[in-house]
Amino acid sequence: MPTMKRQASLALPTFRATHVAASRWNIIVAKLSAVLCLFLASGQAHAGLEICNDTGDVQSVSIGYKGESEWTSEGWWVLQPGKCSTPVSGDLEKRYYYYRAEVSGGAFTGGNFFFCTSTAEYTIVGDDQCAEQGYDREDFSEIDTGKTGKHFVLRLTPDLMAQKQPKPKSQVQPKPPTQTQAGLTVCNKTEDTQAISIGYKLDEAEISEGWWNVEPGACKVVIKGKLKTRYYYYRAEVNGGGFDGQDAHFCTSPEIYTIEGRDDCSGRGYDREAFRMFDTGDTLYGFTLNLVP
Repeated sequence: MPTMKRQASLALPTFRATHVAASRWNIIVAKLSAVLCLFLASGQAHAGLEICNDTGDVQSVSIGYKGESEWTSEGWWVLQPGKCSTPVSGDLEKRYYYYRAEVSGGAFTGGNFFFCTSTAEYTIVGDDQCAEQGYDREDFSEIDTGKTGKHFVLRLTPDLMAQKQPKPKSQVQPKPPTQTQAGLTVCNKTEDTQAISIGYKLDEAEISEGWWNVEPGACKVVIKGKLKTRYYYYRAEVNGGGFDGQDAHFCTSPEIYTIEGRDDCSGRGYDREAFRMFDTGDTLYGFTLNLVP
């Protein structure tokens, strides 16, 4: 009996020692796993385009970027004061992005980078024909994330946002759009909505495009970037009515169109309509065509 008791008393510590060693090993493994997960999470959190609101106002933010084939815009991220959000997650694949930040739907002065937007949450592919698709067309500012940046933080500071607010009218220098914006802009000074088509010669091709619906008092950029030719043609209609064009004829269509060539319009299923010529000057930069009563 004493021998059996001694054997039993020796067996118990051996079992407990093995149990303690296993428990310690499990704790070590758990801690290493936690550290690894924290490291991976930290790496993921520091990739992407992050926007932080350092102002005292709630900022509603939209972004724009070049997608696989088309320019794309997205919004809105509502940032409370002192908060950040990451509209683009993961390693950045582009250098340039664009943003718009509004306070209570107010104005924002961008850098003449225009994208389609909507008052509701949106993702819009394409930056042309915004109004025709039922969207707004608004100005954005450029973000340069650097040549090799995988992560970038844009901080909306009071100084930055003060620069993005329109100047009081007394401080605005009255410059016509021809001095500040490249491209061809059409402004409607009449009391009727004008449907606009344009025609032009590019290299050896004669091209007509339409339609842009320009509301009274509004302007639209129908050709972006520096002008490539001096002479253009236009047609302006009210509710599909007539137009006194005397200088040239181009092919048109009732739907949105881009047509190359102005011969055999009816044979190709198009209309043939008269356009009026205008001279943009010899600078080949920007020009504004004002439609007056």
